Amino acid sequence: MILTADDILGMTRRDAMSRFASDGEKEISALIKVWHPDICDHTKSTDVFRHLLSLRRSLRGPDTARQRILMTDDGRRLGVSPLSTLQADQGEIIVNRNTLATIFPPTFHRLALQEVEAIESFTFANADMERQMASTLPKLLRVETLTDGSTVVIVKKGPQDILLADLLRARGQMPDVHAAWLCSGLMNTAAWLSYAGIMHGAISAEHILINPKRHTVRLVAGWGFATRIGTRPAALPGRTLNLAPRLSRRDEMADTIVDRELVRQIMRDALGDPHGTNGGVSSLPALIAAWINLPPAEDAVADYAGWQKALESDWGPRCFVKYPVAAKDIYENI
Repeated sequence: MILTADDILGMTRRDAMSRFASDGEKEISALIKVWHPDICDHTKSTDVFRHLLSLRRSLRGPDTARQRILMTDDGRRLGVSPLSTLQADQGEIIVNRNTLATIFPPTFHRLALQEVEAIESFTFANADMERQMASTLPKLLRVETLTDGSTVVIVKKGPQDILLADLLRARGQMPDVHAAWLCSGLMNTAAWLSYAGIMHGAISAEHILINPKRHTVRLVAGWGFATRIGTRPAALPGRTLNLAPRLSRRDEMADTIVDRELVRQIMRDALGDPHGTNGGVSSLPALIAAWINLPPAEDAVADYAGWQKALESDWGPRCFVKYPVAAKDIYENI
């Protein structure tokens, strides 16, 4: 049986262990060569390639898949116990129980410095805003340089937090009511980004931690791509350029609309309808579906208010709906 892109992207570690029981690492390595973006022109080749790399690492046994030692340039041993790993545009992301680490290769050293600078320069109107945003923004714990010149940026993660990419990989699309609080959390952050004069530029599932128990949403990574509004982005992920190709022009400057376009794409992905045309979005109430598929309002706060109005008009007053998913359920099965 030939595996399609969607077959591979939906494959968990447990699925891979079952399907490739004889010599899993060798078989996945063969698939990696087939799906390498340099030779495969499939629209999902990059996503499939990265997922296959992650699966191959996870099949190398508990000693290597769940335990790693990183050597710093001054001879110290930095131990990590990955729950999951994946490849992002800026490097490898490692999800641990209490931290999330991004390993920037030496060629992306400048991007690593920009990530740290962005996190350390967050601004708030007052103490109340700072407290409100504490659960939505990353907290930097440490930065290390490795022996190969790579830079590791480590931020805080709660033990019940789940990387959105891992949740979607393990469980598929989110139920509508839970995709709604995901969107509300991201729109709150988008409104703050507008206040702060920043375009994050890389809002995607591999950069978002969610806590299903508390319904919190934290934009935890990808800050190396952040750009001041009105200035030219130095670098952006391929996903962003595909969604907003205008940013590839030399005269195009960063703006707040890009992040809110990315939030809408996150919603389509979370609903299992990446293009907004296959039923996941159209099955929603009319105002909510229209908000997801129509272009963002110019003003970020007005755009957020429009989302909240659509929710209340179609679903009534906001209420808390329990989401029966726990971090251990996800990370024991990928």
